[in-house]
Order: sequence, then structure tokens, then C-alpha cells
Amino acid sequence: MAWHLPDFADQVGRLAARTAFSGRPHLAELGDEVIQFGTEWLDRLPTRWMRIYEARPEVTVRRDHTTPAAWVRGKRILVLGAGALGAHIADMCARAGAAHLTVADQALVHPGILARQPYTDADIGLPKASVLADRLNRIDPHTTRVEAFVGDITTRLSGLDLHTFDLIWDCMANRIVRARLERARRTDAAPWPHLATLMIGHHATRGLAALSPRGTTGGGADVLRRTALAAHTDATHVFDDLIEDFFPTQPPTELFQPEPGCSDATFTGSAADVTALAGQMVTGILHALADPADRHTMATLIVRMPSGPTAAQPAGPRWLTWPDDTLVTDEGIGYDVRIAPAALAEMRAEARRGARVRSPLVETGGTLLGAVDDATGVIFVDEATGPPPDSLLTEAYFQHGLDGVSHHLTARREATGNISRFLGMWHTHPHTAAQPSATDRAAMTSLTLPLSDAPAPARALVLIAGGRTRSGTRGSPPVTAPTSTPISPPAQRPPRPSRPRRNHSPASAP
Repeated sequence: MAWHLPDFADQVGRLAARTAFSGRPHLAELGDEVIQFGTEWLDRLPTRWMRIYEARPEVTVRRDHTTPAAWVRGKRILVLGAGALGAHIADMCARAGAAHLTVADQALVHPGILARQPYTDADIGLPKASVLADRLNRIDPHTTRVEAFVGDITTRLSGLDLHTFDLIWDCMANRIVRARLERARRTDAAPWPHLATLMIGHHATRGLAALSPRGTTGGGADVLRRTALAAHTDATHVFDDLIEDFFPTQPPTELFQPEPGCSDATFTGSAADVTALAGQMVTGILHALADPADRHTMATLIVRMPSGPTAAQPAGPRWLTWPDDTLVTDEGIGYDVRIAPAALAEMRAEARRGARVRSPLVETGGTLLGAVDDATGVIFVDEATGPPPDSLLTEAYFQHGLDGVSHHLTARREATGNISRFLGMWHTHPHTAAQPSATDRAAMTSLTLPLSDAPAPARALVLIAGGRTRSGTRGSPPVTAPTSTPISPPAQRPPRPSRPRRNHSPASAP
């Protein structure tokens, strides 16, 4: 049984109660009259049925409980960006039942964004994050609490207390934000949450979702770099459209004038395009997080929008995945050195081949290809080659030759879209630990490699594979800490705080 009293009836009831129990006879009589009047008035009111909605969890099954969105329920989520992409993703997380949702953005609602962002004319001039948080708080206030963070993320990233979240959605499409996230992720001692970095192409026909699960070596900037490298080096050319959209070798010259009052001139596309891409990318990322087999694999989801029935159909969604790198630290400058599995496998294979065809005590080595990213403090080792044919290999030292090196480096630089270049050299110490010898230190001061089409690098990486295991026995060279030597000494940098490292211990080659 339930009933509802109109406001007038409520006032009559309260007045009758005050007069009936006032202790004054004349007011008590007045109260009786008020009660009689109210009763007669209520008798004439119409009676109607009241609809009761059943929402008890004991008898209610959510319609998304078997979908990837179920992973979000009860989690703490951070969405960086409340624009065309971030606003839709925040809405999806709120409807999926996130326990806590923080939306971070410093921009205001402008008239030009109403074409594809979920704001209204009444919101113009207000912070996007605040408007979005207020709207999302009305979806399910008993389940999800939404907070707004209004401020410049590039300078106030530490104010978000990133370690308290289960998942971070980076929807900013901002290189500075990605670089700061990568640096913070690798230097913080506390474990980082899962990180998903999302991007939309110039015409909202393609999307990229880069996933960095908790505990993996690379963040969003790292995974997107791997994606670019894989796209440029793919022999089948199935990723040529991605190169043109996301990783062009030449910057695009096509410009467009956004609607007055619009935010940054990022891409053209409708609300339907953005929503469709966002939904596919969110579903793919959550599916990967919900699968225990994928929780420790760096990956990128490629999403393409369908075209018309008479047009050539684009390839559907596709995943690219990578295992963790071998991660060591250059203690001299505090940079991470991330050695790709292929590069490490090539160095080990060359060390085993040299021990087999020459002698287990003869040093060998080769060239390293990769890049130094000062913004993130990471040195990427993408490839390793064996010794050129004019190299000198002895038990005392390894002298790197030059025959064919320049041609190979030029070919690899062009093949990778200028992503991977000459980085330095590697060699083994089959009979000693992985520490620079006097010969190595002398060579470091004058390390150069002449290239026919590029200037000499400002610095180079020297990576040494030592031959002694922890027990002191000799064997196949394990890779330990590398040595980075500048050709032109860099400015002094403050030492990095110590923290637990992944894959920091020597890995013995079989």
C-alpha cells in the first residue's frame, strides 16, 4: 500500500497537528475543523494506480553482465579528455556501473562542438568536465560517483593520484600528454593501472586503441611507436591506410576550417562516426582486460569504419600484439633501455654461432638500430645485426667494421619511415662480466659511424653482453646493464629514484 499527498494536503495535515496538540481549547477546536475539512477534500480526490519498478539486485540481471563492459562494474576509471571521444567513453563507463569515474579536461563548451559532442546550447561557456560529470551523475547515482577535474593535464597530471585507478583512458590525442604518462609510468615506484590510449583518424574512418596492461614494459607512447613500426615494415601493405592517417612520413598539408567556436582542428567526422569508433575500441579494450590470457600483453586494436555497398570493403578490426621487452637501466643518465625480443634473439644467436664456428672466448658484436626518446626517457633497441664482414674479432676485443653498414642503415631507416635509425653498437665479453673494459672506454670517447645521407648522431648506445653467470662460471653471454656513451656529453641529469625493475636480472642465453 502506498499513497502520495499533494503539497496542499501536506500543509493541511501539518496545520491540523499543530492546532490539535497546542494545549489551547480554541485552537484544538480549530484543528478539528481543519481535519474535517481536509478529510472531506481528500475524499473527493481521484484514486489512481501507482507503478512500482523492480530493481532489487537479488532478482535483477543487468543486460550487460555477460559482455566485456561487465569488467568496468565496481572499478575506478579515469578519462583524460571530455571531447568527442572522451565524453562518449565516460558515458559508456558510467552506464557500465563504474564505482568511481573521474573526467579530466580544461576546455570549455563552445558552439562549434555541438555537432558531435554530447553537450547542449545551455552548456556553452561552462567547463566540459563539470557539465559532463553533472549529467553522468544522474544516470545511476546509487552506483556511480562521477567527479570533474578541470585543469591543464599536461602540467597537473600528478594531481590526479593516478595509482588509485583501475583503468586510464587517454583520449587527448596529445603527444605531450602521452610523453608525460610514459615518463610517469616508468619512474613511479607504485604499480600503474591499465592504460588505454585512443586515437581517431583525420576523417573519423579509422581508430587506434593502444593497450598497456598493468606491469608491461611500455605505455601508450611506446605501443603507438610499435604500431607505427609494424605498419611501415609490413610487406603486405595492409596498413598503408594507417600510415597515411596516423604515421605519415611527411606531415599532411590538407587543412580545414572548423566551425567558429570549435575546439582544436583535430579531425572531421559526424557524431555517428565518432560514437561507432569509440564503441568498437572500448569493447575491444575491455574484452582484452577481461581475458586473463591477454592481461600482460601490449596490444593495439585497429578499427575501420564500413563504406557503402558498392565501395571496396575495408579490412575489419585487427589486433597487433607484442611481448615485453628486456628492460634495463642506464644508471648514468637514468634512461630506460628497452631491448625488443627480436633484437635480443639476434644477439644471442650471433653469440652462439660465434662460439660454434670460432671459439667460445672470441668476442663478437654488431650494430644496434632504434631511437632515443628524450621526452619519455626511453632508449628503444629495435634491431641488432651481426658483425660486418670487415670486422676484427679476437679474444681481446671486437672491432666493428664498416663494410655495408651505411647501406643497411639507410635501407632500414627508409623501410621504417625514419622511426628506427642507427643507435649504437653491441659486443660480447665471453670471458668477463658485462662491464666496459679499458679498450671499450677509450673507444667510447670517439665512437662515430659515418653515414652517407645523415649526420653523425649526437650520442650512441654501447651494449655489452657479459659471459659470466652469477655463480662465476663461464657460459653463453647474458645481457646485463648496457652502457650509454655520449659523443657530445649531455647535461647533467638528477639521478632517478630507485624502484623495482622488471626483467632487470641477467637472462642467460641457452
